[in-house]
Amino acid sequence: MSERRDEITSENARPLAQRIAQTLDLAFADHDVQVTIDGHDVLLEIPCPSAAVDHGLWIRWEGPEHDVIVGFHTQHAHFGPWEEYSDQEARIDAILAALDEGIATARAFLAEQMVVITWYSRGEVETATRDVPEHAQTEVREGAKEIFNLRSRVLMLLNGYWPRFGRVTATIRSWNGTHDADIDHVR
Repeated sequence: MSERRDEITSENARPLAQRIAQTLDLAFADHDVQVTIDGHDVLLEIPCPSAAVDHGLWIRWEGPEHDVIVGFHTQHAHFGPWEEYSDQEARIDAILAALDEGIATARAFLAEQMVVITWYSRGEVETATRDVPEHAQTEVREGAKEIFNLRSRVLMLLNGYWPRFGRVTATIRSWNGTHDADIDHVR
């Protein structure tokens, strides 16, 4: 069986993981970061100063066949690459571009330019990020209408998921807690 031309081999996955770890360490040098490498998996963690969040900021790359994931509080986002590339160099460039996107998102959380909105209803949890913290409270009500409406519940039932109806509450969480809010009775 021939090796795909865009496949990153175990020989060059470790140096790429080290390069990613160095990039993350430098990108967040002014924060108390912990960067770990396990094989070719890389994880950056930054503890959050706000005690209200479930989890601080993290960035993970799980190796050549995976995307870059950025998480904060109850939310996470994925950044490509998802395509196949003509060679290893193009694939590595795409991974590094995805890492740059992830770093930009992480920096937006740290600068409190983004918040996480989490909706709760009888054990169900839905999350979203918003770029403009000032409008987050409006988004809480709009998001609840989209997520917990009858149509979405019917679709859940059709897909084999048993949704629970009930009171919806929500939280807004930001890095330093400046934009934090607990909203009871969203709808």
